[in-house]
Amino acid sequence: MTKVIGRLSAVGIGKESSAGTSVAPSYWVPIRSLDFDDKVSYIDNDSAMGRIEELNDSDVNQKWAEGTFEGKVFLNSVGMELVGLFGQSPSSAQRTTTGVYDHTFSLLNSNSHKSLTVGYKDSLLDLRYAYALVDSWKFEAALDDYVKRTIGLKSKKSATSSNTVAITDEIEFIPSMMNLYVEDAQASLAGGTPVKVTNIQFEVKKNVEANFILGTNEPDSLNNKQFSVEGSFEAFFESTTQRDYVFNGTTKAMRIDMKDANTIIGSSGSHNPELYFDFYAVKFTEFNRGWDSNDMLKYTINFKAVYSIADTAMVAARLTNTVTAY
Repeated sequence: MTKVIGRLSAVGIGKESSAGTSVAPSYWVPIRSLDFDDKVSYIDNDSAMGRIEELNDSDVNQKWAEGTFEGKVFLNSVGMELVGLFGQSPSSAQRTTTGVYDHTFSLLNSNSHKSLTVGYKDSLLDLRYAYALVDSWKFEAALDDYVKRTIGLKSKKSATSSNTVAITDEIEFIPSMMNLYVEDAQASLAGGTPVKVTNIQFEVKKNVEANFILGTNEPDSLNNKQFSVEGSFEAFFESTTQRDYVFNGTTKAMRIDMKDANTIIGSSGSHNPELYFDFYAVKFTEFNRGWDSNDMLKYTINFKAVYSIADTAMVAARLTNTVTAY
């Protein structure tokens, strides 16, 4: 028997051309935790047989896969995750410098978002999971760790494969590269003044559902349903500005930006690796003031993104790297 540690596992993702037809992963993504795996449900046979025992058998009914993996935000592979998150490939355009591309992600207003294939390999298993839809995507930035995310997926059951793991060196983001901007409108975010925060997180939920039909134990399709975004940030209590947002019902635009200003990409110029999320309309729903007699006072504000009728959008993202397209 062969024993393995989790560190020997490898997880990859790729974009499917046809939903449910698996592809080789385009990116193998280093992970910190993993619980994505096959699932099964049973039908219990509880027919009375002249005995007091409740069950006499169980039969396999449905098979699928779901779960999460967590780790750092990587500059290139995160683009493939965002395809699954926003439901479609981005609009990609080269900057004036050769080899630098801006990928603008917008939400596909559909219940049939782009599917991915998840690859998994260790010394015991070599699998691919087709028809994987992003069910949730949680972003976290704090002072004591890399910028990280947790991605939740649902898919069809695994199939054996022959994956070739190829880990590439990608740029990672750290706390000093992070900024939060809060302005009256999305158009003002680029020239805004950063809000001084100590951590920030948000989670997108897409409420993916596996749809089963008679005649098979696998999902016939997987579909995303309603799309929501909620989060929070923490800061030192130095003014009442953000507190007033909560109690006055204020609507603001918000940008969560990470830029590696010390790294230049492309053949020339001063282009930096960058990823930012824009929320066109945000409501601040709860204010909690922390208190400690010996520490600086801090507060935490919860927020919720809402659809902006004026901008016809709730959320968008832009990724700048050297990848031609997703």
